[in-house]
Amino acid sequence: MKRVIYILITCFLISAPVSAQEQAAGRMVASPPPAVACPMIAKLCPDGSSVSSQGPHCEFPPCPGEGGGQMRIAPPPGATVCTMDAKKCPDGSWVSRTGPNCEFAPCPGEKSDEGTDGGEDDGAGNSSGSGESGEGETAPPIYLTPDTPQSPVLVPRSSIEPPHAMDDESVVLDQWLKTIPGAESGQMQKISDPAVASAFPDIHFYALRFRMYPVARAAPEPLKASNVVALSSVGNGTVTNITEESQLERFFKSSLAPMPEENDKRKVLRAWLTLVGELQQDSFFHFSDPGDSITVSPTDNGSEVSGKIIAIQGGTGGIEAKMRFNEAGSFETVETKVQLNRGIRPICQATKLLDKDPVVRRMAEQDLLVMGRDGEAYLQERRAKASPALRLAIDGIWTRIVREGR
Repeated sequence: MKRVIYILITCFLISAPVSAQEQAAGRMVASPPPAVACPMIAKLCPDGSSVSSQGPHCEFPPCPGEGGGQMRIAPPPGATVCTMDAKKCPDGSWVSRTGPNCEFAPCPGEKSDEGTDGGEDDGAGNSSGSGESGEGETAPPIYLTPDTPQSPVLVPRSSIEPPHAMDDESVVLDQWLKTIPGAESGQMQKISDPAVASAFPDIHFYALRFRMYPVARAAPEPLKASNVVALSSVGNGTVTNITEESQLERFFKSSLAPMPEENDKRKVLRAWLTLVGELQQDSFFHFSDPGDSITVSPTDNGSEVSGKIIAIQGGTGGIEAKMRFNEAGSFETVETKVQLNRGIRPICQATKLLDKDPVVRRMAEQDLLVMGRDGEAYLQERRAKASPALRLAIDGIWTRIVREGR
């Protein structure tokens, strides 16, 4: 009897661990909890880096140097989470994914039952649409920051901004640009100073610039980095390109009507200071309003008008001018004194934002932040050619520029 009890106890001791192992194995092969598809959102950290939502609760990990401060954005149980990319419509607007199948919403003017016109989407944010209208373009994930629910994303635009004027003016300017090989790499902007329009009611002025920083674009002859383009609205329109002060002075003499009134003479001097400032411009200078600095003094055979503008951003110094009119109010001569000192100008490229060296990355970030909104055209150009990772980095820099009011 004792021998039977001994055998039973021995069998129990041997089988107990095996049973425990089987139970553990059963727990190990149990179905894991369903994975959570976190939205494609990134949080911009104070140091410029970014962290993405992750984990079962779609939480942001702490930023470098933070101990917490996570933003929980987990979706409701059973909800469909669509990726936060967007599609550009023919009219320039953007639509996002929505609905149970995460399909792009119809563009303005499209019917929902007909689908989109921009091409089929592969389900990963890439559309087969193409063309100059931008159909089917997709945007990268949107950045969220702790203090703003949604920050702007930089979207591409044409390298040359169309003149903000009548269509016929645009046609004339475009035809003129085509006569100069390489001129299409410049940027054309309307000069909208009221004094310029008042002094030359039949002439529209534009600034044509070729970027100097952070990567210079060579200005084709006979153009220079900064040009003033005058377009006459009389007849078919005559285009005059002005690259230096002596040319501008001759243009004033040949185009200005007599200005017998003192207030009109003030406007002429203001127009001169504005246009000379454009010839000195490298897209980073911001000048003060001449305001009360403009004075009118009588002379033996007419009057003298003087005034100045001061660099309030992008450097130091200013531009002073003295303009003389005869007794009939006709413009005679002008003396201009330009004393400008350029401030910090960025020389690093946006591609360095992904450099392996953290010091190089930080240098690139700081240079782009110095550019601020003045670097928008450059960032748009680089972004259009960038990889998805670089696009994300560029949008992160642009978010900081907008958020910090640079």
